[in-house]
Amino acid sequence: MALAGWMVLGLIVGLVPLDGHRENWTTLVLNPVIAIAGAVLGGWAYTQAVLTGGTLGSMGIAGAGGILFLTAYRMMHRWAQDRR
Repeated sequence: MALAGWMVLGLIVGLVPLDGHRENWTTLVLNPVIAIAGAVLGGWAYTQAVLTGGTLGSMGIAGAGGILFLTAYRMMHRWAQDRR
């Protein structure tokens, strides 16, 4: 059940920064996929590290993981474009 919550949270995190003006299809697909991966990894890491805790804590860390992964991807993408 928590896995589905992490995935939905990652999807939301991935879709929020899209403004629709400058986005191409790869961004529309990659942003949510990367954010979902970060959210699932963050939620899983939280459940492995914390013996007691609840779904709320894992959801918070999952959201942070999605934001972190998406931010890192955007920074690397921008850096690669600047090097061209």
